Amino acid sequence: MITFGIEDLTMNLHDWAKHHEQMGVFVKRVYDGTDKVVETDFKKLREIASRHEDKLKSKKGFVFGDTTESVTDYYLPLKNLGYKKTELPYYHVGSMNTRQVTRVRFHFKPEDVEFKLDYEFKTSGSMCSTFKDVIRDIEDTIEDVIQDILELDINDSDRLSQHGITSSDDGYVIMVLDEVLNPMEIEIEKHQLLDSLVGVEIYDFEQVIDDSIMDDN
Repeated sequence: MITFGIEDLTMNLHDWAKHHEQMGVFVKRVYDGTDKVVETDFKKLREIASRHEDKLKSKKGFVFGDTTESVTDYYLPLKNLGYKKTELPYYHVGSMNTRQVTRVRFHFKPEDVEFKLDYEFKTSGSMCSTFKDVIRDIEDTIEDVIQDILELDINDSDRLSQHGITSSDDGYVIMVLDEVLNPMEIEIEKHQLLDSLVGVEIYDFEQVIDDSIMDDN
């Protein structure tokens, strides 16, 4: 589980959220043009939110009933307490006697939501792929990465909670954060997801020397 928090308040999301720096939690709904306000039942959250009014994110919407009412929902951002920032003091592949794990995050922006995909590439020896190879054929790379995830021997529910993506009749189901950082599940067509890629980065790199690799060659 991934822990998000502010002050002494913490909340958890599944592993799909590991590359999101913040998540939003509902605080209150204001009925526009009226004095009506519906707040969260969570007392501690209300108290903390009152001390961080300047951080609240708002989202316009409508409530449908006997009449249609315009509302504004407010969310308080919580920080990912275990977020791993990119730290890359060293990067080199292609030596005959090294094995390495390159951990990469893919950042997608389909319209106003954000989807982050995590993957690790294991390579070894002098003929291994570099990060340049990964991004040079980026569309093929993403398709291969997604296919690897879809072929994992786990059920669709676990796949979605752990990796944030599973298959659907018309493409994929993915876990995203919307413009107020609220977690949600959406369906998206394959080409829409691929076309929404806005960033790829190495966030972690591990390498070990293994002379047995040369013996195998």
